[in-house]
Amino acid sequence: MKQETTLYYGGAILGLDHADDVDAALVVQGQHILARGSLDEMRSIAGKQAVEVDLEGGCLMPGIIDSHPHAMHFMAYRVGSVDILDAQCFDDIVNAIKDRAKHTPKGEWIVCTPIGEPHYFIRRDYTSMAERRMPDRKVLDLAAPEHPVWIMAWGPRTPNVTAFNSLALERLGIGPPIPDKVCEVFFEKDSAGLPTGILRGKVNNYYGDDPYWAALLQQLPVLPNEIWQLAGVGGLQEANAAGITGLYEAHAMMPPHVEAYRELGNQGLCTARVVASVELSGYAFSTMNYSDDEVWELFDYSLSRKNLDDDKFRVDGVTLSRGGPLSQGYLRMNDPYVDAFGNLTRGKTFLSKSLEPQVIRKCLENDVRLNMVLGGYRDGDEFIDSLRSAASIDEIESRDWVLQHCYFTSPEQISEYKKYNFHITTSASFVYGKSQRVKDKFPPSVQADFIAMRRFIEGGLNLACG
Repeated sequence: MKQETTLYYGGAILGLDHADDVDAALVVQGQHILARGSLDEMRSIAGKQAVEVDLEGGCLMPGIIDSHPHAMHFMAYRVGSVDILDAQCFDDIVNAIKDRAKHTPKGEWIVCTPIGEPHYFIRRDYTSMAERRMPDRKVLDLAAPEHPVWIMAWGPRTPNVTAFNSLALERLGIGPPIPDKVCEVFFEKDSAGLPTGILRGKVNNYYGDDPYWAALLQQLPVLPNEIWQLAGVGGLQEANAAGITGLYEAHAMMPPHVEAYRELGNQGLCTARVVASVELSGYAFSTMNYSDDEVWELFDYSLSRKNLDDDKFRVDGVTLSRGGPLSQGYLRMNDPYVDAFGNLTRGKTFLSKSLEPQVIRKCLENDVRLNMVLGGYRDGDEFIDSLRSAASIDEIESRDWVLQHCYFTSPEQISEYKKYNFHITTSASFVYGKSQRVKDKFPPSVQADFIAMRRFIEGGLNLACG
Protein backbone atom coordinates (compact mmCIF):
# COMPACT_ATOMS: atom_id res chain seq x y z
CA MET A 1 0.00 0.00 0.00
CA LYS A 2 1.35 3.42 -0.98
CA GLN A 3 2.23 5.61 1.98
CA GLU A 4 0.84 9.12 2.28
CA THR A 5 3.12 11.98 1.25
CA THR A 6 3.08 15.21 3.27
CA LEU A 7 4.58 18.59 2.42
CA TYR A 8 5.43 20.92 5.30
CA TYR A 9 6.00 24.61 4.53
CA GLY A 10 5.34 28.12 5.85
CA GLY A 11 7.98 28.08 8.58
CA ALA A 12 11.61 27.31 9.35
CA ILE A 13 12.69 23.72 8.68
CA LEU A 14 15.67 23.19 10.99
CA GLY A 15 18.09 20.45 9.96
CA LEU A 16 20.45 21.11 12.90
CA ASP A 17 23.53 19.95 10.97
CA HIS A 18 24.99 23.44 11.46
CA ALA A 19 23.88 26.86 12.70
CA ASP A 20 22.44 28.17 9.41
CA ASP A 21 20.90 24.85 8.31
CA VAL A 22 17.37 26.16 7.60
CA ASP A 23 15.09 25.22 4.70
CA ALA A 24 11.69 26.43 3.53
CA ALA A 25 9.94 23.09 3.05
CA LEU A 26 10.10 19.37 3.88
CA VAL A 27 8.60 16.29 2.21
CA VAL A 28 7.74 13.20 4.28
CA GLN A 29 6.42 9.88 3.00
CA GLY A 30 5.06 7.66 5.75
CA GLN A 31 7.72 7.77 8.45
CA HIS A 32 10.58 8.68 6.11
CA ILE A 33 11.91 12.13 5.14
CA LEU A 34 12.26 12.31 1.37
CA ALA A 35 13.85 15.74 0.98
CA ARG A 36 14.06 19.29 2.27
CA GLY A 37 14.79 22.51 0.40
CA SER A 38 12.95 25.32 -1.38
CA LEU A 39 9.15 25.26 -1.52
CA ASP A 40 9.04 24.94 -5.35
CA GLU A 41 11.50 22.05 -5.32
CA MET A 42 9.66 20.23 -2.54
CA ARG A 43 6.25 20.68 -4.22
CA SER A 44 7.69 19.07 -7.32
CA ILE A 45 9.00 16.12 -5.30
CA ALA A 46 5.83 15.75 -3.25
CA GLY A 47 3.47 15.70 -6.23
CA LYS A 48 -0.06 16.97 -6.61
CA GLN A 49 -1.59 14.31 -4.33
CA ALA A 50 0.49 15.28 -1.29
CA VAL A 51 -1.13 16.58 1.89
CA GLU A 52 0.10 20.13 2.55
CA VAL A 53 0.65 21.41 6.10
CA ASP A 54 1.18 25.13 6.68
CA LEU A 55 3.40 25.67 9.72
CA GLU A 56 2.09 29.24 10.01
CA GLY A 57 5.47 30.63 11.00
CA GLY A 58 6.45 27.81 13.35
CA CYS A 59 9.63 25.70 13.35
CA LEU A 60 9.92 22.05 12.38
CA MET A 61 12.95 20.20 13.71
CA PRO A 62 14.15 16.63 14.32
CA GLY A 63 12.69 14.94 17.40
CA ILE A 64 14.84 14.88 20.52
CA ILE A 65 15.95 11.58 22.08
CA ASP A 66 16.12 11.73 25.88
CA SER A 67 18.53 9.14 27.25
CA HIS A 68 17.38 9.47 30.87
CA PRO A 69 13.79 10.76 31.00
CA HIS A 70 11.99 8.94 33.86
CA ALA A 71 8.86 10.10 32.03
CA MET A 72 6.56 7.54 33.61
CA HIS A 73 8.22 7.58 37.04
CA PHE A 74 8.04 11.30 37.66
CA MET A 75 4.50 11.65 36.30
CA ALA A 76 3.32 8.85 38.61
CA TYR A 77 3.91 11.06 41.65
CA ARG A 78 1.78 13.81 40.11
CA VAL A 79 -1.11 11.68 38.87
CA GLY A 80 -3.80 11.75 41.53
CA SER A 81 -1.94 14.26 43.72
CA VAL A 82 -3.05 17.78 44.48
CA ASP A 83 -0.73 19.91 42.34
CA ILE A 84 0.76 22.70 44.47
CA LEU A 85 4.05 22.98 42.57
CA ASP A 86 3.21 26.56 41.56
CA ALA A 87 1.67 27.69 44.85
CA GLN A 88 2.50 31.31 45.64
CA CYS A 89 1.13 31.41 49.18
CA PHE A 90 -0.67 29.36 51.84
CA ASP A 91 -4.07 30.39 50.47
CA ASP A 92 -3.23 28.69 47.15
CA ILE A 93 -2.43 25.47 49.01
CA VAL A 94 -5.48 25.59 51.27
CA ASN A 95 -7.83 26.27 48.35
CA ALA A 96 -6.36 23.47 46.24
CA ILE A 97 -6.71 20.95 49.08
CA LYS A 98 -10.24 22.16 49.86
CA ASP A 99 -11.25 21.51 46.24
CA ARG A 100 -9.92 17.96 46.47
CA ALA A 101 -11.57 17.36 49.84
CA LYS A 102 -15.00 18.10 48.35
CA HIS A 103 -14.68 14.98 46.18
CA THR A 104 -12.76 12.74 48.60
CA PRO A 105 -14.56 10.54 51.16
CA LYS A 106 -13.91 11.60 54.75
CA GLY A 107 -10.99 9.83 56.32
CA GLU A 108 -9.20 9.11 53.03
CA TRP A 109 -5.73 10.49 52.42
CA ILE A 110 -5.16 13.64 50.38
CA VAL A 111 -1.65 13.64 48.94
CA CYS A 112 -0.01 16.79 47.55
CA THR A 113 3.02 17.44 45.39
CA PRO A 114 5.90 19.40 46.91
CA ILE A 115 6.09 23.17 46.41
CA GLY A 116 8.40 24.60 43.76
CA GLU A 117 10.32 23.37 40.73
CA PRO A 118 10.86 19.60 40.61
CA HIS A 119 12.98 17.71 41.16
CA TYR A 120 15.97 19.66 42.46
CA PHE A 121 13.97 22.66 43.75
CA ILE A 122 16.94 24.93 43.10
CA ARG A 123 15.22 27.98 41.60
CA ARG A 124 11.88 27.61 43.41
CA ASP A 125 10.93 25.79 46.58
CA TYR A 126 8.63 26.44 49.54
CA THR A 127 10.73 29.44 50.59
CA SER A 128 9.66 31.16 47.36
CA MET A 129 6.11 31.53 48.70
CA ALA A 130 4.93 34.75 50.35
CA GLU A 131 5.22 33.18 53.84
CA ARG A 132 8.76 31.89 53.19
CA ARG A 133 8.04 28.68 55.13
CA MET A 134 6.34 25.31 54.89
CA PRO A 135 2.65 25.13 55.81
CA ASP A 136 2.30 23.37 59.17
CA ARG A 137 -0.51 21.18 60.50
CA LYS A 138 -2.63 24.18 61.51
CA VAL A 139 -2.59 25.57 57.98
CA LEU A 140 -3.34 22.15 56.48
CA ASP A 141 -6.14 21.59 59.02
CA LEU A 142 -7.90 24.66 57.62
CA ALA A 143 -8.06 22.91 54.27
CA ALA A 144 -9.17 19.41 55.27
CA PRO A 145 -9.64 18.72 58.99
CA GLU A 146 -11.46 15.43 58.25
CA HIS A 147 -8.83 14.06 55.87
CA PRO A 148 -5.22 13.11 56.58
CA VAL A 149 -3.09 15.41 54.40
CA TRP A 150 0.49 14.82 53.26
CA ILE A 151 2.76 17.16 51.28
CA MET A 152 5.33 14.86 49.69
CA ALA A 153 9.08 15.49 49.62
CA TRP A 154 10.03 13.65 46.41
CA GLY A 155 13.82 13.85 45.90
CA PRO A 156 16.74 13.67 45.26
CA ARG A 157 17.35 16.50 47.70
CA THR A 158 18.66 15.59 51.17
CA PRO A 159 17.95 16.85 53.81
CA ASN A 160 14.40 17.16 52.50
CA VAL A 161 11.16 18.45 54.01
CA THR A 162 7.65 17.03 54.22
CA ALA A 163 4.47 18.11 56.04
CA PHE A 164 1.32 16.54 57.56
CA ASN A 165 -1.88 17.86 59.08
CA SER A 166 -3.17 16.86 62.54
CA LEU A 167 -5.18 13.84 61.44
CA ALA A 168 -2.21 12.52 59.45
CA LEU A 169 0.06 12.88 62.51
CA GLU A 170 -2.49 10.98 64.56
CA ARG A 171 -2.64 8.19 61.97
CA LEU A 172 1.14 7.93 61.96
CA GLY A 173 1.44 7.93 65.74
CA ILE A 174 3.44 11.17 65.85
CA GLY A 175 2.50 12.92 69.08
CA PRO A 176 3.99 14.87 72.03
CA PRO A 177 6.19 11.99 73.30
CA ILE A 178 8.14 11.96 70.03
CA PRO A 179 11.78 13.07 70.45
CA ASP A 180 13.29 15.85 68.36
CA LYS A 181 15.03 13.30 66.14
CA VAL A 182 14.51 9.62 65.25
CA CYS A 183 17.27 8.16 63.08
CA GLU A 184 17.82 10.91 60.47
CA VAL A 185 14.28 12.33 60.66
CA PHE A 186 13.92 15.63 62.54
CA PHE A 187 10.62 16.83 64.02
CA GLU A 188 9.83 20.53 64.06
CA LYS A 189 8.01 21.55 67.27
CA ASP A 190 6.16 24.63 68.45
CA SER A 191 6.79 26.61 71.64
CA ALA A 192 4.71 24.13 73.62
CA GLY A 193 6.83 21.22 72.43
CA LEU A 194 4.11 19.83 70.12
CA PRO A 195 4.95 18.54 66.60
CA THR A 196 4.05 21.12 63.95
CA GLY A 197 3.63 18.45 61.29
CA ILE A 198 6.82 19.44 59.48
CA LEU A 199 9.50 16.75 59.25
CA ARG A 200 12.98 17.22 57.81
CA GLY A 201 15.93 15.02 56.95
CA LYS A 202 15.79 11.71 55.10
CA VAL A 203 12.11 11.99 54.20
CA ASN A 204 12.36 11.44 50.43
CA ASN A 205 9.70 9.56 48.51
CA TYR A 206 12.39 7.76 46.54
CA TYR A 207 16.01 6.96 47.34
CA GLY A 208 15.33 6.55 51.03
CA ASP A 209 17.16 4.26 53.42
CA ASP A 210 16.24 5.74 56.80
CA PRO A 211 14.62 2.92 58.83
CA TYR A 212 12.21 5.20 60.70
CA TRP A 213 11.04 6.97 57.54
CA ALA A 214 10.76 3.62 55.77
CA ALA A 215 8.40 2.47 58.54
CA LEU A 216 6.28 5.62 58.10
CA LEU A 217 6.16 5.08 54.34
CA GLN A 218 4.58 1.70 54.98
CA GLN A 219 1.62 3.56 56.52
CA LEU A 220 1.39 6.20 53.79
CA PRO A 221 -0.38 5.87 50.42
CA VAL A 222 1.76 3.98 47.89
CA LEU A 223 1.75 4.13 44.12
CA PRO A 224 -0.52 1.29 42.94
CA ASN A 225 0.53 -0.70 39.88
CA GLU A 226 -2.63 0.52 38.14
CA ILE A 227 -1.27 4.06 38.08
CA TRP A 228 1.68 3.35 35.80
CA GLN A 229 -0.29 3.30 32.54
CA LEU A 230 -1.93 6.62 33.32
CA ALA A 231 1.44 8.04 34.35
CA GLY A 232 2.94 6.72 31.12
CA VAL A 233 0.39 8.57 29.01
CA GLY A 234 0.94 11.80 30.92
CA GLY A 235 4.71 11.45 30.91
CA LEU A 236 4.81 10.82 27.17
CA GLN A 237 2.58 13.81 26.50
CA GLU A 238 4.84 16.01 28.57
CA ALA A 239 7.88 14.68 26.69
CA ASN A 240 6.19 15.23 23.32
CA ALA A 241 5.39 18.82 24.28
CA ALA A 242 9.14 19.38 24.76
CA GLY A 243 9.89 17.94 21.31
CA ILE A 244 10.96 14.53 22.58
CA THR A 245 10.06 11.63 20.30
CA GLY A 246 12.48 8.99 21.60
CA LEU A 247 13.14 7.81 25.17
CA TYR A 248 15.74 5.44 26.60
CA GLU A 249 14.15 4.29 29.87
CA ALA A 250 16.92 2.28 31.47
CA HIS A 251 17.05 3.46 35.07
CA ALA A 252 14.78 2.11 37.81
CA MET A 253 12.60 0.29 35.26
CA MET A 254 10.85 -2.48 37.18
CA PRO A 255 8.38 -5.08 35.79
CA PRO A 256 5.21 -3.00 36.52
CA HIS A 257 6.69 -0.10 34.54
CA VAL A 258 7.67 -2.33 31.63
CA GLU A 259 4.24 -3.96 31.55
CA ALA A 260 2.55 -0.55 31.58
CA TYR A 261 4.57 0.62 28.58
CA ARG A 262 3.82 -2.65 26.77
CA GLU A 263 0.11 -2.15 27.29
CA LEU A 264 0.31 1.45 26.08
CA GLY A 265 1.98 0.14 22.94
CA ASN A 266 -0.71 -2.50 22.48
CA GLN A 267 -3.38 0.19 22.79
CA GLY A 268 -1.66 2.55 20.35
CA LEU A 269 -1.04 5.10 23.12
CA CYS A 270 2.75 5.13 22.95
CA THR A 271 3.40 8.54 21.41
CA ALA A 272 7.19 8.17 21.30
CA ARG A 273 9.67 5.43 20.54
CA VAL A 274 10.61 3.94 23.91
CA VAL A 275 13.41 1.48 24.66
CA ALA A 276 13.49 0.02 28.17
CA SER A 277 16.20 -1.82 30.08
CA VAL A 278 15.11 -3.75 33.18
CA GLU A 279 16.80 -2.65 36.42
CA LEU A 280 18.31 -5.48 38.47
CA SER A 281 17.86 -3.68 41.78
CA GLY A 282 14.82 -1.80 43.04
CA TYR A 283 16.56 0.66 45.36
CA ALA A 284 14.89 3.78 43.92
CA PHE A 285 11.34 2.75 44.77
CA SER A 286 11.61 -0.15 47.20
CA THR A 287 14.20 -2.14 49.08
CA MET A 288 17.84 -1.14 49.03
CA ASN A 289 19.29 -4.64 49.06
CA TYR A 290 18.13 -7.35 46.67
CA SER A 291 19.15 -10.95 47.18
CA ASP A 292 21.06 -12.68 44.39
CA ASP A 293 17.94 -14.75 43.64
CA GLU A 294 15.88 -11.57 43.13
CA VAL A 295 18.53 -10.19 40.76
CA TRP A 296 18.47 -13.32 38.60
CA GLU A 297 14.68 -13.40 38.59
CA LEU A 298 14.72 -9.89 37.12
CA PHE A 299 17.35 -10.95 34.60
CA ASP A 300 15.13 -13.85 33.48
CA TYR A 301 12.16 -11.49 33.31
CA SER A 302 14.13 -9.21 30.98
CA LEU A 303 14.94 -12.17 28.73
CA SER A 304 11.27 -13.15 28.59
CA ARG A 305 10.28 -9.62 27.54
CA LYS A 306 13.07 -8.94 25.04
CA ASN A 307 11.58 -7.41 21.91
CA LEU A 308 13.53 -5.62 19.18
CA ASP A 309 10.87 -5.53 16.48
CA ASP A 310 8.20 -3.17 17.79
CA ASP A 311 8.41 0.36 16.35
CA LYS A 312 7.09 2.03 19.52
CA PHE A 313 8.16 0.01 22.56
CA ARG A 314 11.13 -2.31 22.90
CA VAL A 315 12.75 -4.10 25.82
CA ASP A 316 16.47 -4.46 25.30
CA GLY A 317 18.85 -5.31 28.09
CA VAL A 318 19.33 -5.10 31.83
CA THR A 319 20.58 -2.28 34.05
CA LEU A 320 23.03 -2.82 36.88
CA SER A 321 23.46 -0.13 39.56
CA ARG A 322 25.62 -0.62 42.61
CA GLY A 323 25.73 2.95 43.92
CA GLY A 324 23.58 6.05 43.91
CA PRO A 325 23.36 9.84 44.15
CA LEU A 326 25.62 12.22 46.02
CA SER A 327 22.88 14.03 47.93
CA GLN A 328 21.94 10.93 49.91
CA GLY A 329 25.56 10.00 50.57
CA TYR A 330 25.32 6.98 48.25
CA LEU A 331 27.97 8.12 45.75
CA ARG A 332 30.83 5.60 45.82
CA MET A 333 34.12 7.50 45.92
CA ASN A 334 37.67 6.37 46.68
CA ASP A 335 38.23 9.03 49.34
CA PRO A 336 35.79 9.87 52.17
CA TYR A 337 33.54 12.89 51.82
CA VAL A 338 31.00 14.51 54.15
CA ASP A 339 27.38 13.45 53.66
CA ALA A 340 24.30 15.62 54.19
CA PHE A 341 24.39 15.05 57.97
CA GLY A 342 28.09 15.70 58.58
CA ASN A 343 29.22 12.08 58.53
CA LEU A 344 32.21 10.83 56.57
CA THR A 345 31.29 8.29 53.92
CA ARG A 346 32.69 6.63 50.81
CA GLY A 347 29.18 5.85 49.55
CA LYS A 348 26.73 2.99 49.71
CA THR A 349 26.74 -0.28 47.80
CA PHE A 350 23.37 -1.80 46.87
CA LEU A 351 24.67 -4.99 45.26
CA SER A 352 27.79 -7.04 45.91
CA LYS A 353 30.91 -6.73 43.78
CA SER A 354 30.77 -10.46 42.99
CA LEU A 355 27.57 -9.92 40.98
CA GLU A 356 29.26 -7.67 38.42
CA PRO A 357 31.34 -10.26 36.55
CA GLN A 358 28.45 -12.73 36.79
CA VAL A 359 26.06 -10.26 35.16
CA ILE A 360 28.65 -9.45 32.48
CA ARG A 361 29.03 -13.14 31.60
CA LYS A 362 25.29 -13.72 31.68
CA CYS A 363 24.73 -10.81 29.29
CA LEU A 364 27.33 -12.14 26.87
CA GLU A 365 25.95 -15.68 26.98
CA ASN A 366 22.36 -14.54 26.37
CA ASP A 367 23.06 -11.67 23.95
CA VAL A 368 21.68 -9.11 26.41
CA ARG A 369 22.75 -5.48 26.30
CA LEU A 370 24.19 -4.26 29.60
CA ASN A 371 23.31 -0.76 30.80
CA MET A 372 25.76 -0.04 33.61
CA VAL A 373 25.07 2.86 35.99
CA LEU A 374 28.32 4.42 37.20
CA GLY A 375 28.44 7.18 39.79
CA GLY A 376 31.73 7.74 41.61
CA TYR A 377 35.29 6.63 40.90
CA ARG A 378 34.83 3.39 42.84
CA ASP A 379 31.98 2.32 40.57
CA GLY A 380 34.15 2.83 37.50
CA ASP A 381 37.27 1.21 38.96
CA GLU A 382 35.42 -1.87 40.15
CA PHE A 383 33.48 -2.21 36.90
CA ILE A 384 36.71 -2.09 34.86
CA ASP A 385 38.17 -4.72 37.17
CA SER A 386 35.08 -6.89 36.65
CA LEU A 387 35.33 -6.49 32.88
CA ARG A 388 38.94 -7.63 32.86
CA SER A 389 38.13 -10.71 34.90
CA ALA A 390 34.93 -11.68 33.07
CA ALA A 391 35.43 -11.00 29.37
CA SER A 392 37.78 -9.94 26.62
CA ILE A 393 37.57 -6.67 24.73
CA ASP A 394 36.71 -8.59 21.54
CA GLU A 395 33.64 -10.09 23.22
CA ILE A 396 32.21 -6.71 24.21
CA GLU A 397 33.29 -4.05 21.69
CA SER A 398 30.53 -4.84 19.16
CA ARG A 399 27.74 -5.22 21.72
CA ASP A 400 26.59 -1.57 21.99
CA TRP A 401 26.69 -1.65 25.77
CA VAL A 402 25.82 1.58 27.60
CA LEU A 403 27.36 3.35 30.60
CA GLN A 404 24.86 5.62 32.30
CA HIS A 405 25.20 8.72 34.52
CA CYS A 406 29.02 8.64 34.82
CA TYR A 407 29.08 11.42 37.43
CA PHE A 408 32.82 11.28 38.14
CA THR A 409 35.02 9.77 35.46
CA SER A 410 38.81 9.95 35.34
CA PRO A 411 40.77 10.23 32.07
CA GLU A 412 42.11 6.73 32.69
CA GLN A 413 38.59 5.33 32.97
CA ILE A 414 37.58 7.07 29.73
CA SER A 415 40.50 5.38 27.97
CA GLU A 416 39.36 2.00 29.26
CA TYR A 417 35.76 2.61 28.18
CA LYS A 418 36.97 3.48 24.68
CA LYS A 419 38.69 0.09 24.37
CA TYR A 420 35.34 -1.65 24.90
CA ASN A 421 33.51 0.80 22.60
CA PHE A 422 30.93 1.70 25.23
CA HIS A 423 28.21 4.28 24.61
CA ILE A 424 27.88 6.97 27.29
CA THR A 425 24.71 8.64 28.52
CA THR A 426 24.97 11.48 31.00
CA SER A 427 23.06 14.63 31.77
CA ALA A 428 23.99 18.29 31.95
CA SER A 429 21.05 18.81 34.30
CA PHE A 430 23.06 17.07 37.00
CA VAL A 431 25.57 19.92 36.78
CA TYR A 432 22.73 22.41 37.21
CA GLY A 433 21.19 20.43 40.05
CA LYS A 434 24.28 19.41 41.99
CA SER A 435 27.17 21.69 41.09
CA GLN A 436 27.24 23.59 44.38
CA ARG A 437 27.34 20.36 46.40
CA VAL A 438 30.22 19.14 44.24
CA LYS A 439 32.11 22.40 44.80
CA ASP A 440 31.48 22.21 48.55
CA LYS A 441 32.58 18.60 48.98
CA PHE A 442 35.40 17.96 46.50
CA PRO A 443 38.70 19.62 45.48
CA PRO A 444 39.13 21.19 42.01
CA SER A 445 40.92 18.12 40.65
CA VAL A 446 37.82 16.01 41.38
CA GLN A 447 35.41 18.69 40.16
CA ALA A 448 37.12 18.56 36.75
CA ASP A 449 35.95 14.95 36.37
CA PHE A 450 32.28 15.77 37.07
CA ILE A 451 29.99 15.13 34.05
CA ALA A 452 33.05 15.31 31.78
CA MET A 453 31.14 15.55 28.49
CA ARG A 454 33.95 17.17 26.50
CA ARG A 455 36.38 14.49 27.66
CA PHE A 456 34.02 11.72 26.55
CA ILE A 457 33.76 13.26 23.09
CA GLU A 458 37.47 13.94 22.78
CA GLY A 459 38.10 10.38 23.97
CA GLY A 460 36.17 9.08 20.96
CA LEU A 461 33.13 7.82 22.85
CA ASN A 462 29.55 8.11 21.59
CA LEU A 463 27.80 10.49 24.00
CA ALA A 464 24.08 11.01 24.52
CA CYS A 465 22.40 13.34 27.00
CA GLY A 466 19.17 13.15 28.98
